[in-house]
Amino acid sequence: VIDEQPWTISKVTHSLSNSGYVTALELEVLLSDVEYESDLE
Repeated sequence: VIDEQPWTISKVTHSLSNSGYVTALELEVLLSDVEYESDLE
């Protein structure tokens, strides 16, 4: 379900250290008109 929705990048953080270059992403997804079943009883 989530993989079929469009994602919005809300924040990108780049960092450079002795360990290397890292890019971190904060993503948002709008789950509208989604139907799913829960296995919880």
